[in-house]
Amino acid sequence: MRFLSTWLAALGVAGAVLSMTAVPASAGGRQPVTVSGVRASVDGECPAQVGFTARIRSGRGTVTYRWVRSDGTKGRIQTLRFRHAGVKTVRSRWTIEDDYPGWQAVQVLSPRRFTSQKARFTVSSCTQPPPPAEERQDVRATIKHAVGDCQGAYAAVGLVATVSVNHGPETLRYRWKTSSQDGNWATLSFGQGGEQSKQIEYGSAYKSGEHWAVLEIDGWLTTPRHTFTVTCQEPVTAEAKVDPIPSYDSYCDGGVPEHLRAVVRVTSTPATVRIQWKGKLRAHASDPWGPEDDLWTEQTLTFKAGDPLERAVEADTRVWSPAEYAFALQILAPNRAMSNWSAFSVRCK
Repeated sequence: MRFLSTWLAALGVAGAVLSMTAVPASAGGRQPVTVSGVRASVDGECPAQVGFTARIRSGRGTVTYRWVRSDGTKGRIQTLRFRHAGVKTVRSRWTIEDDYPGWQAVQVLSPRRFTSQKARFTVSSCTQPPPPAEERQDVRATIKHAVGDCQGAYAAVGLVATVSVNHGPETLRYRWKTSSQDGNWATLSFGQGGEQSKQIEYGSAYKSGEHWAVLEIDGWLTTPRHTFTVTCQEPVTAEAKVDPIPSYDSYCDGGVPEHLRAVVRVTSTPATVRIQWKGKLRAHASDPWGPEDDLWTEQTLTFKAGDPLERAVEADTRVWSPAEYAFALQILAPNRAMSNWSAFSVRCK
């Protein structure tokens, strides 16, 4: 069920159906704030306009309040300024498009918080009794769908209903209802003549999973539930982390062997990841780092469906002179990302 709600100041509507008693609140010796005469009145059939009025009494000062209602909605906070003790009338309006028993009340926020009694109402004019059986056979509707390309985990789905009548003129009131939301009521008109058909389109984005849609006509005809499936996958991304590399302080004859190890993690499988080792150095810790160099050739990691999401990548290299070194692993695909730089020093005797 969906309601069009409008929290607007409006003129009062005649025919109040309910009046509620006041609820007092006092604040530091000031004349207590009270709310009385909370009324609801229903105007029109469907959609119905429900008007609300209430009287707020206060001494000199400021009163902040808002309207609250049975569907959980809270209106915007409003302020009344009293130059002297007195009574002010506040109003609100709610548009209802379905049969609904509800209420609305005034919630005073300051100088002391309290909520008035509820002005209750009932809208019962939106569901029409079904026409005779012979007339119901004159209206038919079928639904088809088309699923668009995925955007992340969502895909646009277009629904098309074909509505047919045996003869016109005819005006039908309809709305879409799906597994994720209810559409607004609209009208479909057929001209004078014999059998006619018209198409109604409805589009929205749906997350991966099973979904359904129906078309409700005049509150008495509902098409069989039309089901459809959206299969989208979040884009796969990868990241890497290089293990710490211990520093070296010993003899450097023949070079110093270093073993590099990193862990590559993907968000889901299957996935194909391209990686590239990077390296840089500087003579002393106080110097700026030199340019980043590509080491070896690119590598490709293939994660099959069901494989673990993490995989270790190892490489061996050799450094030849005392310096500060750092290594990192760059992700080239399916996304671009750089791991941490793992730095260490080499000192030769």
